[in-house]
Amino acid sequence: MRPSLSDRPTHAEQIIRLLVAAALLAGSLYVLMPLLAPIIWAAIFVISSWPLFLRLRQRVRNASAAATLATLVLLVLFAVPIALMATSLLDLADSALHYSRTRDLPGPPEFVSTLPWIGPSIAWRWNEAVADVPAFLASLRQYDPQIREFLLRVGRGLGQSVVLLLLSAVFAFFFFRDAERIGATLRNTAARIAAQRGIDLLHVAAATTRSVVYGIVGTAATQGALAAIGLAIAGVPAPLLLGLFVGMLALIPIGLTGVIMLPACAWLFMEGQLGWGVFLTLWAVFVVGGVDNFMRPLLISRGARLPLAVVLTGVLGGLLTMGVLGIFIGAVLLGVVYVMLRDWAEMQPLPAPVEQEEKAEETIEDQPRPR
Repeated sequence: MRPSLSDRPTHAEQIIRLLVAAALLAGSLYVLMPLLAPIIWAAIFVISSWPLFLRLRQRVRNASAAATLATLVLLVLFAVPIALMATSLLDLADSALHYSRTRDLPGPPEFVSTLPWIGPSIAWRWNEAVADVPAFLASLRQYDPQIREFLLRVGRGLGQSVVLLLLSAVFAFFFFRDAERIGATLRNTAARIAAQRGIDLLHVAAATTRSVVYGIVGTAATQGALAAIGLAIAGVPAPLLLGLFVGMLALIPIGLTGVIMLPACAWLFMEGQLGWGVFLTLWAVFVVGGVDNFMRPLLISRGARLPLAVVLTGVLGGLLTMGVLGIFIGAVLLGVVYVMLRDWAEMQPLPAPVEQEEKAEETIEDQPRPR
């Protein structure tokens, strides 16, 4: 008689099933690891732009066509700043070369030579460059290998960024097209893990992602645009490039926009343009800085309904640990953990066992005794 499999698996069979499932999951993560960054970027873009995509799909009335249009918008949003940066770099190089040929370069400030260890060397190099620019450029030939390696790294980084953008666009297309089916799967999985609480946490993660995109990225883009407008009005060279740098630094919400704006203001004062220097200083403090103080807290608080300190802590911690992608991952993780802890703290505690026994004894004593 052939042995038959029991309907209820044994303990050993359960362990084997768990090991096989864990091995399959680990293998899948290992395969997806190189593509994890573009997948996360695509998910962030889809989640943040989902309300707009729904309007687009209602007008187009075709999921594939709407997904294609949304993907093209994604490519344009990232390709335009890259093209502007490349063009502005060329313009800035031409302006710097023209400036060095037509005007006498200023010497180093007095505080430079007083810097410990590196101050005298920087001041000597500065004076050497001011005295004879061609000779200074010739002296830099000994650093050709390091310069070439740096340029190769920059080129490799740009190439990886382009590949990352293309892969993110491909994943974003499929996420847009199959978003409802993917969302239903995520909701069912969250419900299997933690019932309604899991679905609520899934909504918190989506709302936190939108709040970070609108509050952090939206504010940074606005600051960069306003900085470029102010720089262009004041006549600072390469305003688009400097505005892009301001926008990138504004992603870190600790007031780093002054790294670009303050030197630009100082350059105007050194050029004798006192009025434009005062204008750009006021513009940087009250317009560019004012947007950071007003717009960022408003958008974050409206999006996720989370304390601003929790979101900003997640943004900074994620940036320090995981880079630019950590801006979103850190904020989402801290937001979900905060909601879990808040709900746990608001739960009504169960009565202590001693109190339950005392109440039971009091109930027995209160009952009438038989005669």
